[in-house]
Amino acid sequence: DALSKLPFAEAVFVEEGTDIVVEGTLSWETPDAVLEVETTKATWVFTPDNANYSTVKGTVTIKINKAQQPEFSIVPVTDASYGMEGSVWLETTGGVEGAEITFTVPKDNGVVTDVNKNGLGKFFIVPISSGKVIITAVAVDPEGNYEDAVATYELTVAPASIKADWISWLDGFTGVGTYNGNEITPGVKVYFIAEGNLTEGEDYTVSYVNNTYAYTLKEGDEGFDATKAPAVVVTGKGNYTGSAKVYFVINKAEAAPNMPK
Repeated sequence: DALSKLPFAEAVFVEEGTDIVVEGTLSWETPDAVLEVETTKATWVFTPDNANYSTVKGTVTIKINKAQQPEFSIVPVTDASYGMEGSVWLETTGGVEGAEITFTVPKDNGVVTDVNKNGLGKFFIVPISSGKVIITAVAVDPEGNYEDAVATYELTVAPASIKADWISWLDGFTGVGTYNGNEITPGVKVYFIAEGNLTEGEDYTVSYVNNTYAYTLKEGDEGFDATKAPAVVVTGKGNYTGSAKVYFVINKAEAAPNMPK
């Protein structure tokens, strides 16, 4: 602001050696001077109304504090998930124009990488696990006229959802088994393009439904009943969530098994 915006405290001027009050106007010598953040001196001028008195000048020490920046915050991040395509981009809103922005996350937080910056100066992080992490942004005024502004945001990285197209059969199984009186439990592999082969017990569990008796309808066939069809069920854990089914067929045996004597 200009010096002219700084008001004077109440002051009384008297004729030297007397108690006679001298009326007049108190003003700044350089009212248009812009006040910078520092301790500085300014000259005041008292101009008496009565021309028989001379103008008086003096100086005062003024300390100019830094101003608070306009409201500053991190733009909320949506749809952050483990294994997501691309990165989580970090942006802010508010603060003083031209402020220098920096982002940080706790070191070795286990949820996201350290903050990086691309060639265009944009900040980003990459999820490395599901969970929560606090992101901190600081806005610094390069002119030094404003206090630093700090904003925080709690980012949630959701687990990735297990999908049926991640699941494939192992050991030469082609999706067709034959009734033998026992549960049929074909092995599966679970592959997530962002991670590679997942680990059973750590990333997912496997279970089976309707996997003993013959059922010959395939998914998509007329009359197919998902509640009766044999299926493997892969359920996510840790960085993965949800479950997915892959159906298979159990053909009837060609001949009844030998009955015990």
